[in-house]
Parts: sequence; C-alpha cells; structure tokens
Amino acid sequence: MTQLLHENIPFQYTEIITSDFVRALISEDKKIIICEARMSYIPIEEFKKTFHECSEIISAEGVSKFIFDKRELTSFHQPSMEWYFLTWKKDMLKLGLNQHRKVLPEKPWFRQCVEACKSQMLANADNTFLEAINLGYFDTVEDCIKF
Repeated sequence: MTQLLHENIPFQYTEIITSDFVRALISEDKKIIICEARMSYIPIEEFKKTFHECSEIISAEGVSKFIFDKRELTSFHQPSMEWYFLTWKKDMLKLGLNQHRKVLPEKPWFRQCVEACKSQMLANADNTFLEAINLGYFDTVEDCIKF
C-alpha cells in the first residue's frame, strides 16, 4: 500500500478520516486536504460518504487545495468519477475550493480510462464551472503540494 508518511510532506497534518477504503489528512495551516485511496476499489456509497465528510471540513476550515491520491485503485468506477467530477467539484467551488490535484496509478489503462471519462463528461454535461477550477495531475503527493 502506498504510504503518504513515506513521502516528504513538509508540514504538520491531522488525520480526519480513516476507513478500510480511504484516509484523509488536513493541514489547517496550509488549507490542504489529502485524501488517499487505501484499497483497489471504493464502493460508491463509501466514496460519497467520504467526500461528503470532506465537504463539511472544507466548509468549516476554508480548505483551498484538495489532493486525491488514487495510486491504490485498480478499478475505474465511472459513476463514482462522474459524481466526483461534475457534482462534488461544482459544490466545492461554491465553498471556495478550486485547486484539485490528483495522483493516478501508474497503470496506462487507468490513465486512459480517466481521459476517456473526462472527455465524455466534458462533451455531455454543463461543465462551465470547470473554467474556474485549477486541476492538475502529478506523480507524487509532494508534487501536488508544490504546484
């Protein structure tokens, strides 16, 4: 399992969510949440529950950057990703969260699924809010923090 603790995270953080499927950390000083997938698949109910919990913290703490470390995922669940991309991010923009960073698995097929799903969503949905979002894909959480 990928361990964030082995990466060079240059600030103090507090664990805010822990389950079999995810772990989320916050740096209140830096206004960053790091959400780490811990299993190869996250059921959609657990996925939504986790992100709703993060929403409450984002609202309360004024978080400005959200990092989603997906390196442990080996299943691409399109309905979860569509909800995350088109509903959750739109709601978070209303709370002031506009910086989204992702670390994807190194598997080329997973990256291709992300691109295909993203292209389909951009073509078929009201996505004008995405112009206000700063989205970036990086190889490490440390890089996500820097940029």
